[in-house]
Amino acid sequence: MPRKLHTIWWMVLLRGLVEGLLVAPYVAGVLHIPEQLTLYVPAVILGGGFIELAMFLWLRGHPFRGILRLVALGSVALGLFLLWQHPETTIGMLVVLTGLWMAVQGFAALWLGLSIVKHPYIRAVAVLAGTGSALFGVVAMLWLPPQAGTFVVVLAAYGVASLVLHVVVALRMRADRRRVLAEERAAAAAAPPQPPSPA
Repeated sequence: MPRKLHTIWWMVLLRGLVEGLLVAPYVAGVLHIPEQLTLYVPAVILGGGFIELAMFLWLRGHPFRGILRLVALGSVALGLFLLWQHPETTIGMLVVLTGLWMAVQGFAALWLGLSIVKHPYIRAVAVLAGTGSALFGVVAMLWLPPQAGTFVVVLAAYGVASLVLHVVVALRMRADRRRVLAEERAAAAAAPPQPPSPA
């Protein structure tokens, strides 16, 4: 039996917390140094990819599994590649590849909202998040200058938006899970007792 999307609400929350760490380079000025950014950002991407991989493994039979596998493997591969390339990774390469990662994440969320999610509230949030993330990525790839200062501002804006949206979606999914469990308990309580089986 396919597992429901609301069963991974805590993974969604955890992924939001991980992506929220992208705010750190803006808060901690020491991370404005390109050599540190080229280590920190890939590590965050890799951490998010492992969480996405866990979601993929858990959601057996769910229609979202296909796109989730693509996003998870892409995040893990990109994080490992950038860490492996360090210290040869330039800030320009990091900006472009991070923008590509943001765009892919955005298109995945947009696809989820338009084709999988039925709940109107979560659908609207997914479409909004996907559109915003895709725009962040396209801007980073095409127009963002290869400068650490500008890059960390974009990272901070993306990290805050991702954290807020993931928390909102996770709480909504948690509420849906509680509602489903309450309905199942009510149905079980209302069911007539089964006669004892003959000895």
